[in-house]
Amino acid sequence: MKLYVIAYDISCDRRRRKVSEVLEGYGKRAQYSVFECVISEK
Repeated sequence: MKLYVIAYDISCDRRRRKVSEVLEGYGKRAQYSVFECVISEK
């Protein structure tokens, strides 16, 4: 398992919401558009 820090800058509200919903399934929100996700390599 590896720790990934994912940051994004998406101007479209709808797309930004969809991305954050997906990322919430993989990890926790560190800041508004930054997530920390622990993901297996498989």
